[in-house]
Amino acid sequence: MLPLLLCACQAGGVVELNWAFVDRDGDPIFPGGLFTPQLRDACDMPARRGTASAKIDLGVELAICDVDCAGDCEGDCRIAEPERFACDVARTTLNDVPASSQPYLFVLRAVITGAGDPCVAPPPSCIAVPGPRERSVAQGQVTDLQVFQIAVDIDRGGDDTLDLEACGCG
Repeated sequence: MLPLLLCACQAGGVVELNWAFVDRDGDPIFPGGLFTPQLRDACDMPARRGTASAKIDLGVELAICDVDCAGDCEGDCRIAEPERFACDVARTTLNDVPASSQPYLFVLRAVITGAGDPCVAPPPSCIAVPGPRERSVAQGQVTDLQVFQIAVDIDRGGDDTLDLEACGCG
């Protein structure tokens, strides 16, 4: 009974988010699938800048925006500051998202780190991320954004690495 009372007293709602990185063929990068148990994270991934090798981390950033802002998630359109999640997680729970009678726009962006400044939202030709999802957040309730499948322009079955210059990453 106590957990139910605590949940009902919470001013905001809970948002659950899951994501999976796959290569251009749909093969899992992280989290690893049944046949790729060695893939424990998306950290220290091979990449290249021109002819030089590099190591990168793949993560994500979630922005929660006013649905009336048509995808512009800056300034007053932000419901909260975007949150970044590291290369070693593939799911998270946000515990205090402001409740609203109107839906929010949840925008997921890929983030490449380890190659200079963080490269946020590289073009779809580099890392394709599904479009924004519109969901309501009710007080004391869980909003599940389901799984976002993020396609990275590499082939895990070959010697291919992510081309940071083609991704527009510094």
